[in-house]
Amino acid sequence: MENVLYVKKLMTQIFKKPYYRQRADNKAAILRIQDKNLYHFLLSIGLKSGNKMLNQVNVPDWIKSKKDLIISCLRGLFDTDGNISLDKRYDSLKLTFRNHSEPLLLDFRKMTEAIGVNPSERGYNRVQIQFKRDMMKFIEIVEPIKWKVKLK
Repeated sequence: MENVLYVKKLMTQIFKKPYYRQRADNKAAILRIQDKNLYHFLLSIGLKSGNKMLNQVNVPDWIKSKKDLIISCLRGLFDTDGNISLDKRYDSLKLTFRNHSEPLLLDFRKMTEAIGVNPSERGYNRVQIQFKRDMMKFIEIVEPIKWKVKLK
């Protein structure tokens, strides 16, 4: 829920107040801005319309060219498609980013490497960060909201 409120506030600050509705099953929320000009602007800066899996989306080059944008992008990607869990084999935490877009997985991996974090594993639909020093560096630099929520 904290993620939804953060994104809602961000959308309001950058664009305008979005339509908001919590799904009945409480598993998701809907945030929507209907604005043709905004839609065309987002397409013009490299975002793609439609299903990210079918379109095999990636991160636009202009984001990958600046460290501060890389960090913000990693935060957004991890907070939406990332997970913090216990690896029972090694009795340790691991960070996992899952997605069905191969270009997005590759971009996530390259962007983590660009900030000095070395993902330990890349498997089917995932990039994992397992080594403690890399997890701590990722959390320190990216400051994912999920980490803050997990600590509460």
